[in-house]
Amino acid sequence: NEDGTYDTTFSGDGIVQTDINGGYDEANTLAFQRLFINVGGYPAVTYKLVVGGIAYGSSATGFDSALVRYNLNGTLDTSFGTSGKVRRALSYQRDEIEDLKIDSQGKIVASGTREWNSLESFAVQRFLSDGSIDNSFGSQGKVYTKIYSSGTQVDAEPSGLALAPDGKIVVVSGYYSGEPRMLVRYEP
Repeated sequence: NEDGTYDTTFSGDGIVQTDINGGYDEANTLAFQRLFINVGGYPAVTYKLVVGGIAYGSSATGFDSALVRYNLNGTLDTSFGTSGKVRRALSYQRDEIEDLKIDSQGKIVASGTREWNSLESFAVQRFLSDGSIDNSFGSQGKVYTKIYSSGTQVDAEPSGLALAPDGKIVVVSGYYSGEPRMLVRYEP
């Protein structure tokens, strides 16, 4: 609202909390998704709110990357993923979405980390507009990039993502060890 009060048309009180899997959940990024729909035989446009982050998976998978999609009134969009939620284990340790963008086709491009053997590497994932994995991207909708310094793998956590006009994906990161920031570009 203009006066800074909560917008009560959003979830009744202006606040939404969503439990993804009965444990620790964290939201890190969000984006509006424009979708083209059919209403009474006529084309129309609607918008959804996609949130990315992390959710506790299980003792077998650790923390998983997670997406949740809301309608503009704050209710879960149950047509997305499983009842409005997507949880994806990339490793048995810690996987997380740090940033996401929506491309011109409504696909969700997410960057984050995949921890394996206690080292973090880039994880870029792409999902179709309904939350299913886009198998046309990378291997099963994901690409991992390990970062090396002087021949040794180091932790690297993406901090931002951009989509170039030609569809290429650009991810920015810095090393934990204090090395300079870096950019990595991927084909769409």
